[in-house]
Amino acid sequence: MSGGISLAAAVSAFGATAKKKLSNPAATGAPEDQLRAPLEKLVKDLAEASGIRPEVITLVGETTLAEIRTRPDYSVTRQNALIGFIEVKAPGKGADPGRFTDDHDKKQWQKLKSLPNLLYTDGSSFSLWRNEELVGRALF
Repeated sequence: MSGGISLAAAVSAFGATAKKKLSNPAATGAPEDQLRAPLEKLVKDLAEASGIRPEVITLVGETTLAEIRTRPDYSVTRQNALIGFIEVKAPGKGADPGRFTDDHDKKQWQKLKSLPNLLYTDGSSFSLWRNEELVGRALF
């Protein structure tokens, strides 16, 4: 490990923060939106755990992709070079776009599936897609 945080610590911190936000009885919001801040921190922590300076990684929210007429939740850049996209789903929805039943999610997958690096997550499931092919999956 090159960075100052371990993979286990990064995932643990993400889970604790997401749980706290999702179970807050004082305020309610869209569950998907409650994952945004913890996910941004997770990506930075994972960069650090991989030996990448976190400050060179930027998540840009709601990036419009005019050519495919959709907006993934995030585009991800490293030193201002686009390296991928993240699509966040509501907790419990899963990260397998082939199993989505909602018409919006199905149509969105048809648009997003051609992207070169696309991470789907619902906060506990993660899947990485490259040009419509599944290349990795994790469940926490």
